[in-house]
Amino acid sequence: MRTIAIILGITLFLMSCNTTSSNDKQGKTKKASSQAATPPKPGEIVVERNPERMENAEKVLLRFNPKVGSKKYMTMKMITDVMGQSSEITMVMSQKFNKISNNGEVDSEVRYTDFTMDMMGRKISLDDSPELQAIAKSKANIRFNDRGEILDVKSDNKELANQIKQTSSSMFMATYPKQELFIGDRWKTNQTMATGGMEGDFISTYTLKEINDKTIIIDMKSNGKGTSSSVKVAFDLSGTLTVDRATGYPLKADIIQNFKIPQGKGTNTITISVD
Repeated sequence: MRTIAIILGITLFLMSCNTTSSNDKQGKTKKASSQAATPPKPGEIVVERNPERMENAEKVLLRFNPKVGSKKYMTMKMITDVMGQSSEITMVMSQKFNKISNNGEVDSEVRYTDFTMDMMGRKISLDDSPELQAIAKSKANIRFNDRGEILDVKSDNKELANQIKQTSSSMFMATYPKQELFIGDRWKTNQTMATGGMEGDFISTYTLKEINDKTIIIDMKSNGKGTSSSVKVAFDLSGTLTVDRATGYPLKADIIQNFKIPQGKGTNTITISVD
């Protein structure tokens, strides 16, 4: 079952591309569109304005504001290919929103509901792992602020609580900046991760791509390096995140990740959907 723990750690590592800091600062408008001259400090969000936006262009204030009593099911499928060897993981989580305070803080309850893995012809499910069964039977109570930032995690299962705390996100959402955003604006985070045998550092960039009547489209890019059970890993990631405009809740993500390990190169194809 150690393999499952490592893969879960990597999976959660990839799913989390947000930061847990409130130390936002607005970047200066530049004449040319480029990466920031210096990366953000750990735990910091840096906003870079689109220098080519039109005057009076539409803007949006992204906020996490789900409906009280609503319940979401997130399904993540990840296909991994390493030197011709492939594996597939499917994981399902539920999240119920119980309360929203006057200051915008959101209380929710999260559970793992299903897990299956097909690795080189060997299939593993919840029934095969007492550790996974224990996690699946447990729940975590998570409090967010209105920008999707985790404020507190409580659980009767220490492993579940640690995974959520260390990955900074119970789902696959980015912490939103304080400022309103125009199309082409982007924000960056510098994050350290440690979960399930996986430790690393990575810088992520989110770009506001589209503002639609019901959805917001965000481009994501990350790169970083770390270790998984003493094995060195380097990666780059790119994808698209679709967010519900009314509630700020992520609806789906399509992600491609290329990584390097001492044994060779590999690719993760990740699809996340919410019902």
